[in-house]
Amino acid sequence: MTRRPSSEKPHEHVDLDGLGVNDILSVDRTALANEQTLLAYIRTALTFAVSGGSAIQFLDGAVIDAIGYTFVAAGVLTGIIGALRFRTVRAQVQRIERCAPRSPRAGGDEREQEG
Repeated sequence: MTRRPSSEKPHEHVDLDGLGVNDILSVDRTALANEQTLLAYIRTALTFAVSGGSAIQFLDGAVIDAIGYTFVAAGVLTGIIGALRFRTVRAQVQRIERCAPRSPRAGGDEREQEG
């Protein structure tokens, strides 16, 4: 079994010149999954923030206020983490797309390629 080189970029050793249609479609699926994950982070962040704001606004007590502010902070932190992860994965996907030009069989508009 070959060990993969330890690196912060685990896909550096992949030969991008030999990508086929399935590989290119896989990159597209990864980009779509990345967007879906960002939306999940945003949804979670908003849930934390709204829950905390509601607790602060409508419930009384110092402990409840502390919990509310903690939830608001958790919402902000979740949103930041989600945005950073989205940018990281998007940069990796864009790097692969730049290195591997799309072939005509990869779902491009055939009318553009005929002329």
